[in-house]
Amino acid sequence: MNRFKGIVFSDGIGIGRVLLLDREGTPLRMNEKATDPDAEIGKFREAVSEVSSEYTGLIDETSKIINEKEADIFRAQSMILSDMQFTGDVEKRIREENVSAEYAVFYVGEEYAKRFEESGENLLSERGADVKDVCLHIIDRLWEKNKNLIPDGPFVLLSNEVFPTEFIAYKSKNLKGIIVKKGSYTAHVSILARAAGIPFILVEPQAFELLKTARDVIVDCKNKLVISDADETIIYTYSKKAEKLNSSEREKYKELVKSLKNGKTALYANISSAEEAEEKRFDDYDGIGLFRTEYLYMGDEPPTEDEQFEEYRRALKAFAGKPVVIRTFDFGGDRKPTYLRAFIEEHEKLRGIRLAILEENLLLTQLKALLRASVYGKLKVCLPMVKDDTDVENVNNLILRASVLLEKEGYVKNAPEIPVTAKVYGDFSLGVMIETIRSLNNLPKLSAVSDFFSIGTNDLTSELTGRDRFSDTGELSKIEKAGIVREISKIVKAGKDAGIPVGICGEIAVDSWFSKFIGKLGTDYISVSSEG
Repeated sequence: MNRFKGIVFSDGIGIGRVLLLDREGTPLRMNEKATDPDAEIGKFREAVSEVSSEYTGLIDETSKIINEKEADIFRAQSMILSDMQFTGDVEKRIREENVSAEYAVFYVGEEYAKRFEESGENLLSERGADVKDVCLHIIDRLWEKNKNLIPDGPFVLLSNEVFPTEFIAYKSKNLKGIIVKKGSYTAHVSILARAAGIPFILVEPQAFELLKTARDVIVDCKNKLVISDADETIIYTYSKKAEKLNSSEREKYKELVKSLKNGKTALYANISSAEEAEEKRFDDYDGIGLFRTEYLYMGDEPPTEDEQFEEYRRALKAFAGKPVVIRTFDFGGDRKPTYLRAFIEEHEKLRGIRLAILEENLLLTQLKALLRASVYGKLKVCLPMVKDDTDVENVNNLILRASVLLEKEGYVKNAPEIPVTAKVYGDFSLGVMIETIRSLNNLPKLSAVSDFFSIGTNDLTSELTGRDRFSDTGELSKIEKAGIVREISKIVKAGKDAGIPVGICGEIAVDSWFSKFIGKLGTDYISVSSEG
């Protein structure tokens, strides 16, 4: 049994089989014993044959398009596949250790690469990188042959870092914890983990490497610990602790958020899907303060207008008569759909609404879906990472275009005499997220063109303190916290002077230090993630 200290991003206790993700997020069945070594060897040989054919194509294509010299890179890599020593070592490990093909390829590859890299010669070091690359190609093929690599029971993700897309994919599959060696408390995936009540911890690189060979782990975020390969007695003890702790933590969290309500401040929920809205409708929330729509886009292609309409309609119906704030998609940072990755990286300095406007057709589709869904409830739409009033003006122009497009498709503006089941569209309040320095400096102009302000405290904190929300793990000092409260009070005053509502979204709403000031700031609502 081993114990490793860490930094906690989401509290709780989780127990499960280790599921290691490689550099591309592909699950490796690293820690499962193979039930049939012959079948594993058969899969390995088939994968090697397919990768060899792939390399033959790469060599031919490179020779034609570039030159023979560059094609030699792939020739050198393809030779690894026909190296009897390499393939023999993989098969030997599968048979003698009764491990999966993925496990054997990964660790034999690591051993070979290490020997090359430790030689001290540049050419041999490069050979080590070739071995790793080839092994990852083989593992990718093995992954395609076995889509059921996720353990049947509870599991814990072990990865260099975890992205929101991966979290969404694994959350519904008995995920009990996450261990990384890169991340931060305010990263989007950390926020999602806290909302879902999934324990999440960062460990030192040395501990991370040792955990790669673990079979089962306990993620004890109450004590900032990861325990590997514990005996049955300790696992049983921790499972009972987890049951008791998770129940008590849910109650403490509920009491904390309820204490933030002072008769004037409404309590809203943060969500990422209509399903979450339907789950929360029976809880003590006064509305939805933030629907993060970008997570609807994390598949292989963007959601259609009809798919989005249905998602927004369900959320509005779940909170019938209560405000539902839906934020237009906010890509960038750690939220990059695969089909937009190149576009986002090309415009890496942009985020939020300015990046969205460049993807005009995608934004128009979302606005059309929102206009159609608006007839089903009290819809408010919020624009992320706004800088000044021109951003709002540009979106208003797009909203007008979206309504014209709907009318060309036979939709009519909603009226009392028209049933909502017909082809109708409505309208919505349009507000802005105040989460950039530029928006802070343009509060009078923004208040003149906005129906409400929503203070995005996670990004605002990053901008005010200069901390990277995706990698900074340090605690805020009291001076930094006081500065943030001072800026929030300025935003609230600007909103009140203009006669528009002001709400707070972000993790500080349930921070024990900040919570003392929230009720005194005069905000109309706070919107929080739900834990447990």
